Amino acid sequence: MLDDEQIASIVGFELSNSQYQDQDLNISLSAYLGDSIPPTEGRSSVVSTDIADAIEWIMPEVIKSFTQNNEIVVFDPVGPNDDLQAELESKLVYDVFMKQNNGFLSLYEFVKDALIQRNGYFKVFYSDDLKTTTEKYTNLTEIEYAMLISEDSIEVLEESSELDESGTIELYSVKISKTLPDKKLNVICVPPEEFRVNNMHNSVDLSTARFTAHLTLKTRSSLVASGYNKDDIWDLPSQSGIDTETGGQYRFTDQGEQTWDDSYDSSQDLIEIAECYMQLDINEDGIAELVKVTVSGWTQADTVLDVEPIDEIPFISGTAIIMPHKLIGLSIYDRLIQIQNQKTALWRNILDNMYLQNNQRMGVLENQVNLDDLMISRPGGIVRMKSPGALVPIVTPPLSADSYKMMDYLDQVRAGRSGVSPEGAITDTMVGNRVGSEGIAQMMNQKEELVGLMIRAIAETSIKPLMYMIRSQLIKHQDDVIDYKFRGQWERVDPKSWKHRTCTTVRVGTGTGNRQQQMSTLGGLRLEQKEMSAQPGQILVTPTQEYNLLNDIAKLGGFNGAESYFLDPQSPEGQQNAEGISKSQQEQQQKDEAKDMELVKAQIKVANAEESKAQTAGMNVQLTNDINKNKNMLQLQKQEADNEIKFLKQQLEEIKTMGDASEFTKEMEYKYWDRVKYYETEILRIQEMARAAQENNKDTSDGE
Repeated sequence: MLDDEQIASIVGFELSNSQYQDQDLNISLSAYLGDSIPPTEGRSSVVSTDIADAIEWIMPEVIKSFTQNNEIVVFDPVGPNDDLQAELESKLVYDVFMKQNNGFLSLYEFVKDALIQRNGYFKVFYSDDLKTTTEKYTNLTEIEYAMLISEDSIEVLEESSELDESGTIELYSVKISKTLPDKKLNVICVPPEEFRVNNMHNSVDLSTARFTAHLTLKTRSSLVASGYNKDDIWDLPSQSGIDTETGGQYRFTDQGEQTWDDSYDSSQDLIEIAECYMQLDINEDGIAELVKVTVSGWTQADTVLDVEPIDEIPFISGTAIIMPHKLIGLSIYDRLIQIQNQKTALWRNILDNMYLQNNQRMGVLENQVNLDDLMISRPGGIVRMKSPGALVPIVTPPLSADSYKMMDYLDQVRAGRSGVSPEGAITDTMVGNRVGSEGIAQMMNQKEELVGLMIRAIAETSIKPLMYMIRSQLIKHQDDVIDYKFRGQWERVDPKSWKHRTCTTVRVGTGTGNRQQQMSTLGGLRLEQKEMSAQPGQILVTPTQEYNLLNDIAKLGGFNGAESYFLDPQSPEGQQNAEGISKSQQEQQQKDEAKDMELVKAQIKVANAEESKAQTAGMNVQLTNDINKNKNMLQLQKQEADNEIKFLKQQLEEIKTMGDASEFTKEMEYKYWDRVKYYETEILRIQEMARAAQENNKDTSDGE
């Protein structure tokens, strides 16, 4: 087995050979904050803020894409009966991130890190710290007091007792400290300057990295609460300040903020802690295991505090612009720093020129002009001269129009590199010969495609593995059953029973125009569904499909789903409601059919009664005429029915062709199907009468 000294030596070597782009971090932050080019004394100090403008324009699109609904990443079903379970896991994992871990803030910091400093870093881990609270109790009886202090988590800090007013019962007052485990899943955004990875790692995926580390400053108190020995922690040297070369220092000092505050409480001393995740052959059997080694010291491992085996690296890296076969991608800083510097130089030249034109330099004859008068500039002021012509203005020629054209050109280049044009608008120059709404829409789509690709890159490199890791951590470490509301019902969820999943679907929007197009398409599908649903006997649209479409429309509109406005057919309430409606429809249909048959039978009975009274041959002739008449009536009724139904159907098709979805359309549809049913019933009645008349005529003839 490796001892602590050997482990410290290995960890120190890995720390010294890990990636950390501190200089680049400072430069990119400086450019974002507008400090990339120092001003020349006496000249314009203006700085173009193209990098900050582009990032702040892109940020809302990215954040909106990840937060407008709760289905950024959807776990795919692994079987025919796994759809609801997959959906439940997707929603629960998303809520664990967004609601239990202030996911919006972590996501915001992560995305901005990626846009400014090339990469953002998530860390997912379960904390099992101890949380201590202090409580006071008064007027406790002896039994209550004994029950209170009997718990192992209770430590008595102060206690006292006194008799009550009657002088017979002793009452206790006590001050206690309660220490309980505080186990929870944490998702944090790690500052880039605190992250380390092996120099040889060549992928944005950190799951196979040989060495990763998180360098943090922790108080002695927090380390003891995490379970470390108090004496060992108090022996560690405290940090005397933050390294001024790190990006973390620059974040504060650039804005004049205090970065260090000494404390007289030694428990609040800050200790340099490096949490290292690495492949290490602890038992020297020739096979390296994945372990977490916690040491004090950043540049080298001073003291090994803990070594524990782990099953996965807790870090996730993501970037907006992926560089193949590299961990570090590109940022908006990389794409626009050249443009920003060029525009800054042009702006300064333009402003310097304007300053000189408005405040011209003067040529003077030596000793012929009162310089004090000349230096005091005020309206109506005088300058004393000893001779005419002693004061001559030096004319500064204005800049050519090409300087301003160059500014426009640089804005176009910026739009091409980042998808961001000035004020988010599209100029005539950008549209070119693509005039009209189609041309503008095309340019908007091109811009949104650039930003949409960044969103997709962030989703695939970071958000997707993040959801996987949260799910994995819940399975491994969530000991208690979770009460979770799913589709309007409270469910008891046990993550340890979840199946293994390997496939996911990433659902992110790619811009406002894209969402509008999707909403329009879904609206058209909704109209088609309504038309099909109104047709009897149709088999193309089910209630579940209608609900799914409504659910997608609600999510695209920024809502969590349709469950607040529509009843899910798959829910217990939906199934119960469907069964009730189906039963009612069947009962009503049976009643209608029975009513129609009774009517037909009554008519037949009346006809038979009349025919039975015929006792002469002339009645038979009349009966034959009636049969022929009924046949003719049948043909006439059938022709009228066909004509009316054809006319109604033609009207209905014309209304549908015009796209009218009004109540009038619904009324026409109802009238059409009502007339069809009426004529079907009427023709059936006449056919029954004719058949009965024929049978009666036959019976009469046989009798004679």
